[in-house]
Amino acid sequence: MAECRAQTFILCCGFLIFVLGLVGCGESTTSPSPPACRNNTAPGTVTPFAPHVGASEGIAFLNGDLYIAGGEGVRKIAADGTATMLAAVPATIGMVAWNGALYAASQSDGSPFTFCAPSNHGVIWKVTAAGDSEVFARGFISPNFIAVTPWNTLLVADDCQTNKTIYEVDEHGNSTAWSTSVTSANGMAFDATDSNLFVVNTFVRSPALYKIPLQADHSAGVTSTIQTFQMGTTPDGLAIDRDGNAYVALNLPGLIHKVTRDGTDNPFASGMTTPASLAFGNGPGFDPCSLYVTSLAGNDVYQVAVGTTGVPLLR
Repeated sequence: MAECRAQTFILCCGFLIFVLGLVGCGESTTSPSPPACRNNTAPGTVTPFAPHVGASEGIAFLNGDLYIAGGEGVRKIAADGTATMLAAVPATIGMVAWNGALYAASQSDGSPFTFCAPSNHGVIWKVTAAGDSEVFARGFISPNFIAVTPWNTLLVADDCQTNKTIYEVDEHGNSTAWSTSVTSANGMAFDATDSNLFVVNTFVRSPALYKIPLQADHSAGVTSTIQTFQMGTTPDGLAIDRDGNAYVALNLPGLIHKVTRDGTDNPFASGMTTPASLAFGNGPGFDPCSLYVTSLAGNDVYQVAVGTTGVPLLR
């Protein structure tokens, strides 16, 4: 999932298709073939990939390995679906791979916490592949989803019901407000050209998929609404495929919806327990044409066939 994306600053290629984007990468203007799909089942087919591993929310691929956050902490999931504990950090939620380590949002630095309580010591934990953990950034209440920016910082969403701030965190752990236009922001993903950030929100009456264009100085442009979802569906994770379609985990009803390039909302996959974060496969034994999906209140990590590769999360 990362190999093509990580080289785009060298190869300097790409073009935008409608709202979500499509990019090709290569040493010339001709795009190479995407990685071969390993799963040939029909798009939308759901299978348990890692059964009985416990509740999970964040998901990331680092150095070809799959990791999940939530439940008992950060765990490594082998290609055969077995899980081993990496780091028992508390109350982890969203997670990304960045600069050779895992970064997991948490409502706690080890102190007692309550969801969205102003007294929370919400933090971002840094967890190495060796299992060492330390607090990387502080100053949050209930941080949730994390995305790596094209300019090598982190964006952190806080899905508290009244919060409107998406934070930016630099390499030293310093945080500032990046956008204040989306209430209860959660899942985030950049398009293939790094021109727009797409965001879903959760604890609001009319949750939606939004587009925030990037300005030349990396600041947030004017936010627009791409698609709205039914009240109570609690949109959570978000991923984008190479053709520019967005996949949104609708947590409570156990669904993934596909929002196409023209903004059409289509049910895509069902039969999951509280799907949370989504990531296209990256690494030996993982299908680059499938989404790997965590479960907030379930016990399984799912594999959902898509039939095409995705825009990388790892940079």
